[in-house]
Amino acid sequence: MFQEIKLIKTLYNIFLNQQVDVERIQRQGLLSMKIAQTFALRPDVLSLERCQELSELFSNTKPVDKETFKGLLAKSVNSGWHNSFEHISDVSLASASIGQVHEATLKTGEQVVIKLVRDDWERAFRRDILAAERILKSILFIRPQLQQVADPLGALKVIELNTLAELDLNNEIDGQASLIAESKALNQQVNLDHVAFPHIYQDLSNTRVMVSEKIEGMTIEQLIRADKLEYEDMLRVFQAVGSFIFGAGVFHGDPHSGNIMLGKNKIWFLDTGVIGRVDKIVSNGLLKFFDSITQYDYEKAVNSLAGMSSITIDTIELKNRLEKIYFGFETATAEEASFTQKMMETIKAAVNAGMSFPKGMYPIIKSMMYLDGMVLRSHPKANLMEDIRPFIKEFIKLDGQSNLR
Repeated sequence: MFQEIKLIKTLYNIFLNQQVDVERIQRQGLLSMKIAQTFALRPDVLSLERCQELSELFSNTKPVDKETFKGLLAKSVNSGWHNSFEHISDVSLASASIGQVHEATLKTGEQVVIKLVRDDWERAFRRDILAAERILKSILFIRPQLQQVADPLGALKVIELNTLAELDLNNEIDGQASLIAESKALNQQVNLDHVAFPHIYQDLSNTRVMVSEKIEGMTIEQLIRADKLEYEDMLRVFQAVGSFIFGAGVFHGDPHSGNIMLGKNKIWFLDTGVIGRVDKIVSNGLLKFFDSITQYDYEKAVNSLAGMSSITIDTIELKNRLEKIYFGFETATAEEASFTQKMMETIKAAVNAGMSFPKGMYPIIKSMMYLDGMVLRSHPKANLMEDIRPFIKEFIKLDGQSNLR
C-alpha cells in the first residue's frame, strides 16, 4: 500500500500542485522520476510551464554527495581500476534520473567522463511498477476506453523496459555500437557526417560504470536554458533522428534534450542504453501520415492511419474530424498549435472512430514529442510543419517505398 500512496502523491504533484516540487519527485524514487519525465513531453496534457518544470528531471537532478559518490564508485569497480586514472573529480558534472557524470583524466592524458549508476534502484523500481499496474488496472476497470485512447499499461511497460535497460550500462555500449553500424549504412544514402558518438573505453566500463571521451559542447537542454539553441541546429537534430527512424528502423529510443549534445560542429548522441526498433509497416504508415499532414491533405492522412489499423472503418467522419483538429495549422506557430498536441488529438480521434493501432507506433511518436518539445521551448514562433517538409521528402527516399506517391 505504501507504493500506491507514493505514486498517488507523485501524480498529485505533477497534475495538481500549484508548482511542481521536483525534489520531492526525486525522493519518491526512480519510477516517479520516469513518470514525471514522460509528462514533461506532454504539452497536450499539461501547460508548457509545467512541462518545463518537469524537464528539470532530464539532466538537472540532485547528485549524491562526494563521500557517497566515492563509496559507490569503489563498490562498482575492481581494485586495479583506479590505477588507470591521473585524477577523478568528486564534483558531479551532470546528473539525471539514473546516474551522474564526473570529469576525469587518464594517465595517458586523455580527458574523459565517468558515468556512474547512482544507486541500487532495481528492487524498489520493480515494486513500484507492480503498484502502478494495480492502480492503472483499477482505473481501467472503471474507464476501459482509456486503454485504447492512452494505453496507460502499455506506456508503463515501455517505462519499465527502458529503465531496466538503462540500469545496465552495457546496454548503452551495445546500443551505441548498433547506431554506429546503422549510421555507416545510412551514410551511403544521406550525409550523416555531422552525427557522432563519444568513444567508450570498454576495458574500464562495466554494468554500473562507463568511461567515455569528454566532449566539448553543450546539451540541447543546456542550450535551451541559456537561450542559445539555434533553430537551424534544431532542424539538423530532427533530420538526424528521423534518418535513423525512417531509414534504418533502428534509432535512439530516448532522444530527450539531455541526451543530445552539440559541439565540434557535430550532433553527439549520448546515453544510448535504450534503442528503438520499429516494423517497416509502422514506420512507413507514419511516414505517409506525416507527409500528408505537412501538405494538409487530410484525406490522405486518414488513409495512412487506416492502413495501419487492424480494424476497417468508414473514414469520412474521421476526415471531417481531422479537418477540425488541424484548422488553421498551415500558418500556426509552435506555441499556437503544438504538433504533439495535434498528434495526440489525432490518435484519440482515430481510436474513438474505431481504429486499432500496433504498439510499435509509440517509440516513434515519443521521439517526435521530444523534438516538438525542444522547438516549443526554444523557438515557439517557428512553424515546424512547414520547416520539416523537405526532411519528410528525404525520409521518403530513405524509406525506399515508391508507392508513397
